[in-house]
This record gives sequence, structure tokens and C-alpha cells, in this order.
Amino acid sequence: MSGGHAVVTGSLGFIGAHLVNRLVEDGWDVSPWKEDVRGIGGHSKPADVVFHLAAAARRDRFAASEREAVDVNVLGTLAVLNFCYKTGARCVLASTSAVYAPRAEGVPLSEGSLIGPSDAYGQSKWLAERVCAAQAKDLGVQSIVLRIFNAYGPGQHPGFLVPAIVGSLSGGAPVPIRMPDAVRDFVYVADVVDALVCASGYGDLNFTVLNIGTGEGTRVSDLLTLAEGVWQSKAEIEPGEGNVGEAEHAVANIDEARRVLGWSPSYGLKTGLEAVKESMRAVSGAIS
Repeated sequence: MSGGHAVVTGSLGFIGAHLVNRLVEDGWDVSPWKEDVRGIGGHSKPADVVFHLAAAARRDRFAASEREAVDVNVLGTLAVLNFCYKTGARCVLASTSAVYAPRAEGVPLSEGSLIGPSDAYGQSKWLAERVCAAQAKDLGVQSIVLRIFNAYGPGQHPGFLVPAIVGSLSGGAPVPIRMPDAVRDFVYVADVVDALVCASGYGDLNFTVLNIGTGEGTRVSDLLTLAEGVWQSKAEIEPGEGNVGEAEHAVANIDEARRVLGWSPSYGLKTGLEAVKESMRAVSGAIS
């Protein structure tokens, strides 16, 4: 699907900014929603699709005001769905692997794996998913939920792991490594955006949930080593303690996304890190 009218909430965020650029390139009429998502009912133009990316995600925001952060994630999603119901739009919700119950090790997580978020962020996104399911059942609002694993890429907030490592490699502050043996599924932002666009055109839609990752796990310590190789530099490490209840192993089973969307990731971790480095070089050259 292309050339329709898309509203993108969270359009100033990391994934949102990349998505807006992609949609414009593909010929969409794009309305970036830059205000509080809970006020989206005031958007005057009907949409074909709402890409709902706006969310409180960082731990510091939850620490500052957990109630407000949860309100944004849950009631913001309800506001989006009400807008979709009013205008006949479908919703593509960016959710998270944090909705799954933590596990120490084992096989990749499928969409049917045990739900059990360990923090307020994961709980709020699970509630947002439940709102989508209820609105689909009760009002016929079409939603597709993408549970995104560890996304990374150019423009990501430095509070996340990959940009923190890159910052240290580029001469910045020490990178805090809390769980060096944790296994994560790092998925490049262009692949996430591609999945979002594919999801917007999924025809057999009522309420659907799909994992978006690479299907490959990488230890945090191995990510660090790989990044050091790409940057030909050594990161300064600041050891720390992990968060209580945080998963030690979170890797996506992406068989359903492949089957339903015909989507597969294009970037391996090394090529993704090289793309981040090239983007930084391009920005540096443009500034100088």
C-alpha cells in the first residue's frame, strides 16, 4: 500500500523520523503528529493508516512520573483508536518485546510465548495492545501490532545501548554495561521501518500481533566487541547492576512476520553498525 494518507504519531522520535522519511519517499501523503498523542482527535483530515509510535519509553521518564508515562501509552493508544474508528483508518501499533515474561535462556520468543512484563513500560504497552484487541472486537477497528525487539540506528537517543557504545567509541563518556551476558535481538531501524510499511498494507486484518527482530541473538559483550571492530577503537566500560526481573534472553521468532507480511530483515548486526558509522561520517562531513 502506498500513496494513501498516513498519520504518524511520535514522528519526531527515533523510529518515527525514519518512518516519515520513508513514507514521503514512497509517495504517501504524510501528516506527522508532533503534539500530545492524547489530543489526536483534533486532527482534521481523515487517514488511511495511523502509524502509532508515540510512547513514553525511557526509564528516566517512567522514573520521573510513572502515572503520566502509563497514561500516555494507554490512553494515547485509546485516542488513536477512537480517531481510527471515526475516520475508518487502520492502526499499526509499535509495541515491544518487553511485554513477554523474562526468561533466562531458551528458544526464540513467538507471539504465543508467555506474557509477563517486568516493568511499567512493558505493562503499559501490553495494556495498549489489549485496548487494540478490544476495539477490534467491539468496534471493528483494524489493528496490527508489531512487537519490536532491540531497534538501533542513526538518531537514536544516547540513553539506549547501541548509541551509548558508539558514543564511548567516539571519545565520549564510559558506557554502562549492566548485563554483559544478556542475549538480545538487535534489529536495524531501516528493517523496522520496512516492517511498519509492510504492515500498513496487510489485507487480512482485524487484530494481528507480529514479532519484529532478526531472529538472531547476540550477547551484549559480543555486541561491544563487534562495535569496537567496526570503529577500530576501544570503548570505556562502566560496570553496573542489572534491573530486577530484566530478561537475560530475548530473541524473536519472526516466522509469522515472514509468512504474513512477506517481510525479512536485510541488515545483519555488523552491516547495521557499519551503516550507523557511515551515517555519522556523513553528518560530520555535512557539518564541517
